[in-house]
Amino acid sequence: MSVGQAILFVLIGGVVALVAAWVAAALVSSRVRKAFQQELEAQDKTRQEQNQRLVADVKETLELQQQRQHTELERLVNEHQPETPTADVLSGPVPLEAEGIVSAEMLAIRERLLADKSARGANLRQAYLRGLVLAEADLREANLKQSNLEEADLTGANLQGAQLTSGRSKAS
Repeated sequence: MSVGQAILFVLIGGVVALVAAWVAAALVSSRVRKAFQQELEAQDKTRQEQNQRLVADVKETLELQQQRQHTELERLVNEHQPETPTADVLSGPVPLEAEGIVSAEMLAIRERLLADKSARGANLRQAYLRGLVLAEADLREANLKQSNLEEADLTGANLQGAQLTSGRSKAS
């Protein structure tokens, strides 16, 4: 074997070794990349499942809190129901005698309004409603012309279609 053949043999062997190393590196790199990608996909799937469980837990917790708040609100509303108005409320801030209106019919109207909180379509023309607490009352289509509504509390009352002209009214 001559020196030229030996050099050629070494060069060809080196190139073959480099090609073999490159192929081996490419295979290892491909396998590592696939394993890394599979690991990332598994982690992503795990995160998605955790997020879904977290969202479900948060929804359940919110529903439970809403249910507790609703129950607590109902309890508070039931505890703090306004009591039936006393005779002071029925008579208003000014006694009925001072107004010259002492009639059993007027007292009956006032008591019914306080009890029912509804006078839908009623004819209450010239009624003495001074100082009554009619909050949230249903007074739709009621005739309240010339009624005394001074110091009456009509907060939240439904007055849709009610006739309210030509009366004394300083309602709160």
